[in-house]
Amino acid sequence: MDSVETNTITDRLNDRLNVAIKSLIKVINENPGLDTNKISSMVQISIRTTGRYIKQLKDNNIIEFIGSQKTEGYYLTSEAKSFM
Repeated sequence: MDSVETNTITDRLNDRLNVAIKSLIKVINENPGLDTNKISSMVQISIRTTGRYIKQLKDNNIIEFIGSQKTEGYYLTSEAKSFM
């Protein structure tokens, strides 16, 4: 496999990941306070994959987890909201 072919495959994978992560951000923005299970079902991605994406978004200060046992969920950070 040459480098051009590898780059093309990598670009396609990145595009798919970006679409999934953008979908996740959109769902959280439109429905603040959802938990992982609800987000997963709304974006139609497995719970495990949703959890990985959520971790990436948290690590990059795009979303945050707020709340107690009954009202817990994910919200966009104020920094992320300023870019929306």
